[in-house]
Amino acid sequence: MGNAMGSKRAKVMKIDGETFKLKTPARANDIVKDYPGHVLLDSQAVKNFGPRAKPLEPDHELKPKKL
Repeated sequence: MGNAMGSKRAKVMKIDGETFKLKTPARANDIVKDYPGHVLLDSQAVKNFGPRAKPLEPDHELKPKKL
């Protein structure tokens, strides 16, 4: 029996709570360009810092299994 490697996907949650998945590698800029006036925040930063969380840089690579 062999191990199968599943496709790795990053999950993004919109402000209304709807989520969608992206194939990695993907960058923050790939998402933000489709949603002008919005920013991406790391879920862990939001948990730790709340509204003081800093937006991700445009060239930040989105990681699988991180919301």
